[in-house]
Amino acid sequence: MKTPYLKLLKPLYLMVSLVIVGCGEVQQEGVGDTTVPKVEVGPFKVEGVTSGIHFERGMDKKIAIFGINVYNYQDAELWALVHAATILAEYLDSNEDGTIDDPAVVAALMSSDRKEGVAVLNKRGDVGSGDYKDSFWGITRVGGQACLDCEGRFRQQTIEEFHHAIYHGLEMAYPSAFGSVAGTELMLAVEQAYGDCDYCSDCAPDCLHYDCQGPDDCKFVPGSCSGASHYATPGCGPGGCLAAENFYLAWTSLYGLQVDYCDNIVSEWEPCTPEAMMSDPRVELLYTLVSGQADSAVQLGYVLPSAAPDGSYGQGSLR
Repeated sequence: MKTPYLKLLKPLYLMVSLVIVGCGEVQQEGVGDTTVPKVEVGPFKVEGVTSGIHFERGMDKKIAIFGINVYNYQDAELWALVHAATILAEYLDSNEDGTIDDPAVVAALMSSDRKEGVAVLNKRGDVGSGDYKDSFWGITRVGGQACLDCEGRFRQQTIEEFHHAIYHGLEMAYPSAFGSVAGTELMLAVEQAYGDCDYCSDCAPDCLHYDCQGPDDCKFVPGSCSGASHYATPGCGPGGCLAAENFYLAWTSLYGLQVDYCDNIVSEWEPCTPEAMMSDPRVELLYTLVSGQADSAVQLGYVLPSAAPDGSYGQGSLR
């Protein structure tokens, strides 16, 4: 049975004694040791980052989820790291039995020589831009949010950014189904969802279905076309991030994560509820794919996340 993950106060790492709210085992270091202690929080082990490129760029803690590291930037609170690790664990182990639902996805994410892990930052710009920022499969930001339940977008952003990470694992492990190039199962489903709507990436800045104030500044014109999807970011098209964005919007809509945000996303995505995903003929192919009912699921053997992450992971151990 799922139990709420432990909410933690920020530890005082430079002191001998640590105060942690909730159950957890703290292995204290010697007096005067300024390294991050090892802290066990439920099924998670928080470890210090003490050397290497991640240490040099400001990461001070990490939690490994089935071998995938969740890094924490030095200004981000520990509660944010624990929550982010929880969301990743839920994505990779939907039934929470302590084993990976699809080992091929994890293997793919760990096989790249360009990217490794995901990261929790406090704010945009913490790690700059360029190769280091791009070396993570996903980045979520606390954005100054004081606590998990305080006002802010950390929960929603973590759901989105870590879902993109899962997508990239699927894309690499099963390219014929989840690849971002034309003709894959996912892109054929995206094409159906777009219907008679243009791809903003193809027409900007001179679009019929989008009002563009510049090559990178477009908004969907309501009623100008009848597609269910009309993502108005010119830099996000077929062969790029359009596959990840539509996979995310379809999956999160099916699992009820967009119900409270329908008005916010209507300019890019319309069937935002589970009922709409199951009944709207414009997204029939996407529904079949993200619900795990496509023939390719049997043929290729992939297993998609099958439950909406809720911020709790009940396993006593990960294996």
